[in-house]
Amino acid sequence: MYAAGRDSLKLGPVGHAVLRVIFPLPALWEIVPIALAIGAVCGVIPRAVGIWGALVFAITALFWGIVYRLAKQPVGWGLLHPLASVLIFGIFTRAAWKGDRVEWKGRAYRSK
Repeated sequence: MYAAGRDSLKLGPVGHAVLRVIFPLPALWEIVPIALAIGAVCGVIPRAVGIWGALVFAITALFWGIVYRLAKQPVGWGLLHPLASVLIFGIFTRAAWKGDRVEWKGRAYRSK
């Protein structure tokens, strides 16, 4: 996704360097709240910030629980959404920093 999208944007060298950093960041939205809540429980982060993190985590987990319910999947999987975001963050980061070479179905392609 990154390799295909970056060539469609006319950003120049600086814009593409910034895009490499920005591309994986949306996945953090689902990771940060639970990390803040855990940090508050451990006493590393202020309690109010931890409460905010726990509230955002609960709302997001409820959303994903509803999505899973509608998809006729176990609702409890909604609680695991931060783990999925960690994986997505890793995939997006690897894609953004991999370079201009892409492999698909055993063939290698280079972008412009």
